[in-house]
Amino acid sequence: MDTLDTQFQQLHHEGLLILTNVADAAGARLVEQLGCKAVATSSAAVAWLHGYQDGNALPLERLVSTVESIARVITVPLSVDIEAGYSDDLARVAEVLDAVIAAGAVVTRPVEDYAIVAGVPAVKLRDRFPEAIKRRIQALGWWHWPHERLADAVDDMARLGVEAFLEKYGEW
Repeated sequence: MDTLDTQFQQLHHEGLLILTNVADAAGARLVEQLGCKAVATSSAAVAWLHGYQDGNALPLERLVSTVESIARVITVPLSVDIEAGYSDDLARVAEVLDAVIAAGAVVTRPVEDYAIVAGVPAVKLRDRFPEAIKRRIQALGWWHWPHERLADAVDDMARLGVEAFLEKYGEW
């Protein structure tokens, strides 16, 4: 039987791999039951779930506990967003990687925000949006929005497209 790492690598060769981001075990189990062949975490979602801002603020113990709980309830590969490795010290980053892998994550590489990538290893094909649009999206600070606002925004992003979305939410 293939390891989850091998399964994850093979998924990259089967066509477009769409990873659904989750924050907890319940979400992971749900997306697996809906047919996802792999699951990923969002650093922002996991951090906010535990009451921390995104940006290496979540204590490693909380991240590891979350990864363990997700890995325990799914049978597909789990890719975990570890941000910048929670440190500038390479030895500490290696410890973080070891802990997350031991908790049940597969090894992947970082993907730049708003990039479209393909291949193994992942290679950036292009930016999803021009630089000006990426800056406007970042300036929204959407990760600080209340849940209700985010729910509306997600629906609007899919329905309106990025330009109209930015016009509607840019001044909020």
